[in-house]
Amino acid sequence: MDVQVPDDIVLLLLQYCEVPALLKFRQTCRRIHSISLAKQLWVILYFRHVVGLNLPTPTYLNEIDSLSATQLQAFVLHALRLCARTIENPDHFSPTIVPFYRTSSITWVRLILSTWLLVASSDRATSSIALWSVNDLLLCQQSPKPVTEAYLEAPVSNGVIDIIDGHVFIALELRGRVPTVEVLTIMHHDEQPTFQRLQGISNVSHIRFLRGPMIGASLHNNINIPCVLNWRHDITERLRAVPDLEGGSVAMHMEDDWIAVVRRQVIEVCILCPDEGGDYRFWRSVDLPHKVGSAAFSPTICRDSSNSRSPLRLCIACDDGIFVYQLDCDLSVGSLSLTILWHYTAPRTDEYILEASQVSFGVTDGTVSFLLGAEENLEQPITFAMARIPVGDSDAKPPTFDWYDDTMPSQYCMGIRDYDESRGIAVFGNAFGELALYDFSGSDASLFEGTFRELSFTLEVGGLLPTVTAASIFISIVAEMRGRIQLHPRRHPHFPIADLSAWRNASR
Repeated sequence: MDVQVPDDIVLLLLQYCEVPALLKFRQTCRRIHSISLAKQLWVILYFRHVVGLNLPTPTYLNEIDSLSATQLQAFVLHALRLCARTIENPDHFSPTIVPFYRTSSITWVRLILSTWLLVASSDRATSSIALWSVNDLLLCQQSPKPVTEAYLEAPVSNGVIDIIDGHVFIALELRGRVPTVEVLTIMHHDEQPTFQRLQGISNVSHIRFLRGPMIGASLHNNINIPCVLNWRHDITERLRAVPDLEGGSVAMHMEDDWIAVVRRQVIEVCILCPDEGGDYRFWRSVDLPHKVGSAAFSPTICRDSSNSRSPLRLCIACDDGIFVYQLDCDLSVGSLSLTILWHYTAPRTDEYILEASQVSFGVTDGTVSFLLGAEENLEQPITFAMARIPVGDSDAKPPTFDWYDDTMPSQYCMGIRDYDESRGIAVFGNAFGELALYDFSGSDASLFEGTFRELSFTLEVGGLLPTVTAASIFISIVAEMRGRIQLHPRRHPHFPIADLSAWRNASR
């Protein structure tokens, strides 16, 4: 007689299959295929293959309980496919390339939550900030258009973002007659995202971080001295008593009660002193064994009240190559230490020496990317390299992905790029207004709908911004803003961008 194996036994057996074997096995019959779609199975495979192999997983991935079985399966297969293409076998694939163009030079790009793309483009006197949907770009067959766009009356040279509970805040550095930092957010109006101006701060440049109301910068009043400013109350505090005569702060990071500043050959930590009016004062420093060219701290892309503090990582590019450190700062016991996690020396030949520059972490601190180029040999192309940081006692390895494409826009202007290693997408731009989105994963973009947390695009209730009616927000302030940076929405010419400075001043 026929004996049918119970479904729970089949499900138990499928848990021990390798994913490629599982995908082939479930094609044998409808029953096996149906059982293989169970969410319980893909939860186990997620923790075994994605978490267990330390594959890049962003903090803004939706909770496992809230993902459907189809969404979880798609993410697991995507993570394994991306690992196989870019790490295990990087020489045998071609990325999907989506080119698009702007009329001005690309001066800043940033990928947000694997879902959105911010692009600033500038000429000598003006600039624009535009928002695209990544999925729309990847799925679009025609020339893509931004979801929304606004204009500023000065060129953008740099920018940083902070995302708190789904709300995005943007600080843009504008290089006009007077260097200015403009703080923006994105809100919804008539079911359409639009940029919202929050504040403008003058005489601050070379911004390094944005964390809530605090912005870190390297120059204040054109003086080479690190500072932090509270954009909500327009207060600036210098972190050093005297300027730095050799270079400046190349990277900064802020925690709740301390700030780390990377200078050319030292890391300084300043602590918050509530007894001294809430100011920061120098606490301790640790020397670096090499002179820093560029540096980046661990990403803080998406924060909420449930996120616990993780060890701080620092990536440095110097003449000796790439170094990744772990910085441990414990104020309770008064300790500050620096531990090396990974080191990579760029290749050298008799003709040239490749130099690494423009280091950055992706959306996690497990992967670092950088550019490799040779100043002595102009024919040597600039390459984009990505390396996974070893975990535990595993051996340090060279970059796992070293890629060059003669159509890559970054060849014309180094550094205008961003990379999301969990989604497997990178964006490059250049001084000629050329943009290109590269998809290294081969995954169907439509499968990521609902997989990542969404930007709220609304005013924060009881927090930084009040919840008020649209009629009370969208007021004309043209006379008040004469001579200052203004935003002009292209998609919504029938109303002006709101400026909440009057409300903030009245509510302090």
